[in-house]
Amino acid sequence: MSQNITIARALREVKKLKGRVSELTLRLQSTTSWKKEKAPDFTFAAVQEQRTVAVNELMKLKTAICVANATNALTFEGRSMTLAEAILQMGELKSDLSLVSSLNLKRGEESEHGYDDLTGRSVIQKITYESVMSEPGRVEKVEALRKRIETLNDALEEANHATRVALA
Repeated sequence: MSQNITIARALREVKKLKGRVSELTLRLQSTTSWKKEKAPDFTFAAVQEQRTVAVNELMKLKTAICVANATNALTFEGRSMTLAEAILQMGELKSDLSLVSSLNLKRGEESEHGYDDLTGRSVIQKITYESVMSEPGRVEKVEALRKRIETLNDALEEANHATRVALA
């Protein structure tokens, strides 16, 4: 692997290495026992060594990405922040989007089955609900959050393609 790559390229390498580690893990598990008359195609020690090398390379690459994310910045909504903070901000914005999207906004009058304590009978009650926002208000908040997420994602992608990762 090249010693001078962008974060975007490093992230692609991480994905490939994760796949390689997963493949080697499965292969390693298949070399732990076998029928006496048929030895496995790969030896445990050789596969374990390959997996160790891949895991070490993966850790080195992920650490370099973390350092780059902590020491480089972007601007989002007029404020400078490290790439690491921007990544955390993205997660929080996505959580907020999920929360607002899933709010139970009951409004108006509904009929519900209830229980009359005096008579001991089941009754239908009219209940009036109010909510903290209207459905159009929710849609407006969801769209605003989506726009912020898209803007931050664009800034992160641009930074990932421009920021170099220092590999030792």
